[in-house]
Amino acid sequence: MSITHTDIQVASFTGEKQAIAKYNKSLTKAYKSGVQEGLTSGFGFGFGALMHIIYSNYALGVWFGGKLIIDKGYMGGDVINVLFSVLTGSLSLGQASPCLGTFAAGQAAAFKMFEAIKRKPQIDAYDTNGQKLDDIYGEIELKDVYFSYPGIQHDQMSKYSTSQY
Repeated sequence: MSITHTDIQVASFTGEKQAIAKYNKSLTKAYKSGVQEGLTSGFGFGFGALMHIIYSNYALGVWFGGKLIIDKGYMGGDVINVLFSVLTGSLSLGQASPCLGTFAAGQAAAFKMFEAIKRKPQIDAYDTNGQKLDDIYGEIELKDVYFSYPGIQHDQMSKYSTSQY
C-alpha cells in the first residue's frame, strides 16, 4: 500500500469520511455503467450478432457473385477477389469508427486554439507610447476576508477583519 500526497491531505484535514463517500458514489456509477455496457454488447451487439452480420454479408456476396458468374460470365476468382476486398474494407471502416469521435473533439479544440492565436489583443505589448510612471505606491486594504478549506467549511482557518499592506 502506498501513501500519496492526496491521502495525507485528506487525513490531515479530517476529510476521510467525505472522501470515502465520494469514492463509493463514483464506484457505484462506474459499476452500473459497466453492467449496462456488458448487457448491451452481450445482447445487442455481441459476438453472436456480429458474426451473424458478417456471415450474412458473405452469403449475400457469394449468392450475388454466383449470379454474376452464371448470367454475365464473370470469372470466379474476380468475384471472390471483390467479395473479400469489400468485406475487409468494411470491417476496417467499422474498427476505425470509434476514433472518429476523438478526431471531432481534436478538431473542435484546434479550432478554439487557432481562434485564440488569430485574435488581435486590445493592448499592444510592443507599443512604447503611453504614460510611464516614475514611482508606483499604494495601499491594499482587506476587509472581512475569511478562509476555510473546502472539506471543512464550517471551521474558519483564518479571519481578517481589516488588514493593510
